[in-house]
Amino acid sequence: MSRPTPALKESNPKWANVLLAVGIVLGAAFVGIYYAQAQGRLRKRLPGPTPDYSGRSGFSQPAVAMRGAASDFETPTDMRDALPIPRYEDEK
Repeated sequence: MSRPTPALKESNPKWANVLLAVGIVLGAAFVGIYYAQAQGRLRKRLPGPTPDYSGRSGFSQPAVAMRGAASDFETPTDMRDALPIPRYEDEK
């Protein structure tokens, strides 16, 4: 049988703190394991094949077709003051 480390001996004045820290680490590990297993069970219940999104880009047209599409956009007057751009004057 191995001897306990000095930190776990009852003669250590911080013995209660060591036990509390070990308990917190073990508790966090158990919570992580529980939720990882729960996610695995959830994935097993989902019906059908996993969708393949590898061919999607998120854009409705190719980038070449969209370039310059908003070049003639003018900010509406009611939006011009919504987020004012700070003006810096040259200090002389």
